[in-house]
Amino acid sequence: MLFLLLAPPLAAQTMPDCRNRALEPVEQSLRRLGVKEWKILDSPRPGPPARVLAQSPLPGTVLESSTRVRLWVSIPQETVVPRAPLDPPQSNPNRVPLWKWSLFLLAQLLLLLAWLKVGLPLWKRSRAA
Repeated sequence: MLFLLLAPPLAAQTMPDCRNRALEPVEQSLRRLGVKEWKILDSPRPGPPARVLAQSPLPGTVLESSTRVRLWVSIPQETVVPRAPLDPPQSNPNRVPLWKWSLFLLAQLLLLLAWLKVGLPLWKRSRAA
């Protein structure tokens, strides 16, 4: 998709029919109308290379200042630059290794078993007395 913004000095001009035309002549005719800037935003669509597939506003519409003109343009696949893959996740230097977690959990389990074997009976005796 191609967005075009029209500059202020634009008095009662109509939108030309840009459909099925090559992009370059369309850009030139819109520059003559007072186009200020444009930017290609959309991904490729099937169709003849660099041709206008659709437009908004419709042909014959009276253009005013700050009218937003949108052109849907077919872009050949060869001209589209693929996005770079995301960087692989970097290892966190603060991450605790799995073997340390395993050792910690084993120690906790042994402490729990020791408390159940020794501490619980002692606690029950002290409560009963």
